[in-house]
Amino acid sequence: LHAQVAYWKFGLGLTLGKIQKLLQEQHQLRISTGELSEILSRAARKYKSTHEQLKDNLKSESHLHADETGWRESAENRWLWSFSNENISYFQIHSSRGQCVVKECLGKKYSGVLSSDFYGSYNQIRCSKQRCWVH
Repeated sequence: LHAQVAYWKFGLGLTLGKIQKLLQEQHQLRISTGELSEILSRAARKYKSTHEQLKDNLKSESHLHADETGWRESAENRWLWSFSNENISYFQIHSSRGQCVVKECLGKKYSGVLSSDFYGSYNQIRCSKQRCWVH
């Protein structure tokens, strides 16, 4: 149940109200939005160290694909950052779309190849770069 709630919330971006309705209609489970919020908070606490370890592991990857996209959280605009390849997927929601997030995740220098679009936040990090041809 906890994994399903986390997937619906963060994988599909459903509101707590919609998750509550799905559980009621599909599984006849009556769970308050407060309890759903607590389920998500418990999961966040449990996996915080795993999330930090994934971020640390990014620096040793031979190549990464990076991108950022808009994300709405608590009625505020934020950015969902993604750094991934066939071995690892790391996501971070941040209030900034600036280079500080790239530096926070990969450091000032990255020894691998960073694939990204032409967005300026990726320019300051020292590393080999591959630009996305589609962009």
